[in-house]
Amino acid sequence: PRDLSEVDNLLEKYKGKEDELFSKLASNFHAINPLKIRTIEQQVDYRQALTAFFEENDHSKVDEVDAILAKTAGKEAILFSVLAEKYQATNGLDANLKARLADQACNDYISLLQLYL
Repeated sequence: PRDLSEVDNLLEKYKGKEDELFSKLASNFHAINPLKIRTIEQQVDYRQALTAFFEENDHSKVDEVDAILAKTAGKEAILFSVLAEKYQATNGLDANLKARLADQACNDYISLLQLYL
């Protein structure tokens, strides 16, 4: 809260270099860089993952995949967590996480969270 007065100054200073700003802020505050999260999310084929999940757990829902994804846009990670709990099944995004872990070094839980989301 005490740094809120600096927001406008920082945005002006890093105008056009927002990636650098958010990277530094994430590092300084041991937080997730929100710009990277969006990039990672775009790499996940939620339609394929949800279709595969329903094919395994509730075939009657396969035809509803597009409607479900449209309704939950931007909250896909939550959707998969809720479905895993509801069906007492493996989270449909686990395969994506495992594929990312093969190529990444995780130094802490924040890094792991970035790979999962």
